[in-house]
Amino acid sequence: MNQPQKFVDLIEKLIRDARLILASARVGFIEDREALRRWSNELILLRNLGGAMLSPWARRLAHDGVLMPVEYVQGPLAALETVKYATDNGLLTSYRDLVIAEAFTDLYEQGQHLFSQGYFLAAGVIFRAVLEERLRELCLAADCMPVKERPTLSDLNQALYRCESVPYDKAMMLHVTALAVVGNDAAHNSDSLQKEDVERLMRGTLEFLSRYSPT
Repeated sequence: MNQPQKFVDLIEKLIRDARLILASARVGFIEDREALRRWSNELILLRNLGGAMLSPWARRLAHDGVLMPVEYVQGPLAALETVKYATDNGLLTSYRDLVIAEAFTDLYEQGQHLFSQGYFLAAGVIFRAVLEERLRELCLAADCMPVKERPTLSDLNQALYRCESVPYDKAMMLHVTALAVVGNDAAHNSDSLQKEDVERLMRGTLEFLSRYSPT
């Protein structure tokens, strides 16, 4: 079965980058801290975009972006190589899940590219869309979708806060509310919106993806 290329490309990039990071190591420790941080962020993105598909490897596909000993990169690299074998041979859960993962990957990468090019308003709209879609998936998985025909990001956020089966406390609800404000400002082309606000939305969205994966 042919796998969606974006998802496969991300796996292959993570493998290449991990090998480069390890190749630059000295005396058992990583030298390039910035490369390690970027790799860790993309690893988070892969793990959470993959969701239930990657659950067999979830614990091994993790790095906090700080730990410098080489073994903390070698472990995730071995898991990535196993995941690549699974994708190459059509062994992951379902084609539908892969298509969804690719869509998320493509959207998030678009946001990152726009932000890096200085189009932070457009990037903010995209990151808001990524956050809203993950909230929607969580509500569907927990069977707590709002009854409204077209629930807003705020509706989804409140529904998860009221849902007893999801570890979603008041602090998280307020955090998502703050991120949504930035996304709404971007969508409405607010004059008060700053690049730093969108960067906070970008990082907050990635952290949210890291904490909550659809099942």
